[in-house]
Amino acid sequence: MHFTMDDSAAPDPNDLVRALLSAQSRQLSVVTSVSCFDVWRDSLVEGSRQSGDPPGGALGVLIALLADRNESIRTAATSYFSGWRRLLATTMRRLQERGRLRADADPEALATGLVAGVQGGYLRVKASGDPHHLVMAIEMALERIRSFADQG
Repeated sequence: MHFTMDDSAAPDPNDLVRALLSAQSRQLSVVTSVSCFDVWRDSLVEGSRQSGDPPGGALGVLIALLADRNESIRTAATSYFSGWRRLLATTMRRLQERGRLRADADPEALATGLVAGVQGGYLRVKASGDPHHLVMAIEMALERIRSFADQG
């Protein structure tokens, strides 16, 4: 999804938030083990390669351009990142309940780190055009999650 500041067809940020969180909810609902995050990562990277923009790229552009000047954009950004972190934390807790992630893992911290890694990777892709940056950023966050995988 591409648009410019002059484009009156710019998407509504709240619609973007709902669509992005719905897609993430579907993808994360099938994560049943720590290794399933690899499939999730691959889908994010492939989506970025196919569209030329990472998932959430249009929202990211809106945030970068307008968040300091537009309260509705700031609110949408807060909603998106909080909602995504909650979905990931819920996924981590589900893995803990199933014995796939150790009890000493902090789902909130792991989810926050993963969101930050993905968003940092998206920023690097946008700046460089190289999806490898996204892969590496996500992989570093996933390595931390894997360190809590229950080996038993």
